[in-house]
Amino acid sequence: MDSWQRRITSMRTSAPSSNIRWSHVSKTPRLMLARLWQRMSLFHRVALSSGAVVALMVGALLYSVLQAEIGLRYEEFAARVTHDLTTLAPTLAEQAVLGDYTVIKHVLAIYAERPAVERVTWIDTRGNPVSAAGVAVPRQAPAWFTRLMPMQAAEARW
Repeated sequence: MDSWQRRITSMRTSAPSSNIRWSHVSKTPRLMLARLWQRMSLFHRVALSSGAVVALMVGALLYSVLQAEIGLRYEEFAARVTHDLTTLAPTLAEQAVLGDYTVIKHVLAIYAERPAVERVTWIDTRGNPVSAAGVAVPRQAPAWFTRLMPMQAAEARW
């Protein structure tokens, strides 16, 4: 008999009478859970089952609420960006007709300073881009959250 088996045997014999039984044979977790479940009273089984169902329902509700909220915020932000670009387009068109690219770059730089704007690019009729970069928008959500709730960046073209 190994030393650990002797210790378990001595624990078994020296322990006061209890419902815990020690064994040197490793049991599968499923068998251990089945025995634990059988030892529980009906009240505890119902309470545990109800708690598990409530926890799953709360998780599903939280997931659906977050998905709806993310969709709503994305739509609001996309509408704001589209509105901003419709007001920005006439200003840029006027300066493009005049050929004043320094004013265009300045207007884009002012627009890029707005919160949640990382980059603004205007492309003229010849295909030459004029860009202005704003402050990078920090990613505040943890990585596990972005994997669970994928969010796309709002981008608009005018």
